Amino acid sequence: MKRPILQRPPLNRRRASTAFAVIVFLIVVLRVLAATNADIVEHGYARAIYPRIAAVLTAVTGSIPFSIAELAVLLVIVGALVAAVRAIRRIRRASSPIHALGDSLMRTAIAVSLVYVVFLLLWGFNYQRAPLAASVGLAMAAPQPGELAAACAELIQESEKLRAGVPEDTNGIAMVRGGAAGALTRASLGYDGLDDQWPILAGDPVPAKRILLSPVLAYLGMSGVFMPFTGEANVNTTLPEWTLPFVAAHEIAHQRGFAREDEANYLAYASCSRHEDPVARYSAALQGSLYTLAALRAVDPAAYQALQSQRGPAVKRDLDALEAWRRRYESRAAGVHEKVNDAYLRAQGTDGVTTYGRMVDLLLAERRTR
Repeated sequence: MKRPILQRPPLNRRRASTAFAVIVFLIVVLRVLAATNADIVEHGYARAIYPRIAAVLTAVTGSIPFSIAELAVLLVIVGALVAAVRAIRRIRRASSPIHALGDSLMRTAIAVSLVYVVFLLLWGFNYQRAPLAASVGLAMAAPQPGELAAACAELIQESEKLRAGVPEDTNGIAMVRGGAAGALTRASLGYDGLDDQWPILAGDPVPAKRILLSPVLAYLGMSGVFMPFTGEANVNTTLPEWTLPFVAAHEIAHQRGFAREDEANYLAYASCSRHEDPVARYSAALQGSLYTLAALRAVDPAAYQALQSQRGPAVKRDLDALEAWRRRYESRAAGVHEKVNDAYLRAQGTDGVTTYGRMVDLLLAERRTR
């Protein structure tokens, strides 16, 4: 005897269509209002409402030693697969498969749109807040001739100086005190020095989380991910250890309400450069030099080559380890993810993945204040 398949109550298509239209209209209105009222978003949401949301989420998830977000994503994937299988069976057995398919798609669309509304309320409005530079008083301007090369030279020299005091593993690669766990536990400490200077960066000292399925993130080309629904900064720990302080600080910047990638990258640099751990300061200098050199290469290849030759053998070993990591996890999935991430970022009103490298403009703006 076959086990009967549970039948969902028939979908009221008129009500469902009306509900979906209302939700989409709400999303459009919220997005338009946020995009045209950055000052209200900044002071009414990013500085008033969001910090309370983050405090509640991190209070719940911060003391749990594993990533709730990772577990939730796995459960969602499994649940979605089960739901898809059941939906296919219902559609095949329905008297009108076309109508059954339409009902399933409508239910899915309503669920996804509701999740997006929750995303906006929990964190997504931070994309429309005022620019970080304006909030902290950094004067943005196009780089002057030689300014970019000077910043590159300074960061290279700083990374070489800091590298001398960094412990190494048996392969001569920079290590972090306490390994990956130590780097993630101390990741937010660098923000202590920034909180006093720029109070809008204040937040609870919550550790970043290790992703157990880090190889999956690696094959997708992801170094870390912030989960707005749990308030967790998650890090891919397959990366060389010396990169982890910077990567974790980047995700913590998102956790503290700075959604744009250029600002999160810059805050990772700024916080790590003020960190008590010399490896974190080294990570900031070396990552900063990589971004500034990439910008210099586009405008002055000769100066780029000349500065690259100033790397010492120890720093070169660390960079070789990062390149080896990239080759090991290189995959087509990473290219697909980059396109998806670019589309996602553009949908939030940014210029896509190109914004990651724009942290150089913020770095130079801070440098001008010295």
